[in-house]
Amino acid sequence: MARGEKGGKRESADNDKWRAIGTRGVNVGGLTVRVGVVAKGGERTNDKRGSARAWEGGGLGISLFFSASLFYAQRFPKFSFVYSKAAEEMFKNTFQSGFLSILYSLGSKPLQIWDKEVVNGQVKRLQDDDIQSNVLEIVGSNVQSTYITCPADPTATLGIKLPFLVMIVKNMKKYFTFEIQVLDDKNVRRRFRASNFQAVTRVKPYICTMPLKLDEGWNQVQLNLTDLTRRAYGTNYVETLRVQVHASCRLRRIYFSDRLYSEEELPPEFKLYLPMQKA
Repeated sequence: MARGEKGGKRESADNDKWRAIGTRGVNVGGLTVRVGVVAKGGERTNDKRGSARAWEGGGLGISLFFSASLFYAQRFPKFSFVYSKAAEEMFKNTFQSGFLSILYSLGSKPLQIWDKEVVNGQVKRLQDDDIQSNVLEIVGSNVQSTYITCPADPTATLGIKLPFLVMIVKNMKKYFTFEIQVLDDKNVRRRFRASNFQAVTRVKPYICTMPLKLDEGWNQVQLNLTDLTRRAYGTNYVETLRVQVHASCRLRRIYFSDRLYSEEELPPEFKLYLPMQKA
């Protein structure tokens, strides 16, 4: 039986008033990324044309677009962004398998391991009308000056070796960007930054910036960090050091996983439910 969430409490969804996000693989620009969609009374379609839409009748999704410049990243000289293991690793002694969540909007302290920077904006928990449940909202007049970052200690790192990052995020129809800092097998820190206000992909020695396209409403992003690191820099992903999410967006959950999981395999608390609209 599917379970729905409303006001922070799960309710029975056997009356078909709720429908969960679904995910499928989409090949975009030579990379296969996972996209998530929320259906509002629509029917699922098996469209294999590379479209980000996976539902007819109101599907929502996300696409990341990468240019061919990814394949020329190895031509950049390697300077000295070398990572030092002296930094504290938050999850070094944690058994990492399955799912590892670093943010959940329904938790008692969603930002317990996060720090925040707010200038002319706000970071607060509120109820989202679409899913009728509490979420974390990050809004600001400048995307660079309002953000949350994990770990809270600037000298610490996450030390998460799980290769898939999953973010459940709402499109606020405003500028939005997020950044993932990883360590590769050359002991070099690389950053991947996705923004909805950037038009082309750019690869520099230590940062790869990418266009981000969000559909209306709630989206589910699944990033294969192993694949991104290999395609951008020709190196192997070792671990994630830091996650930073900038204004403006709403967040439900951010977590890592050891592989891609089907909708049926996900625990109920890792799904997002949307109340079905009456015809």
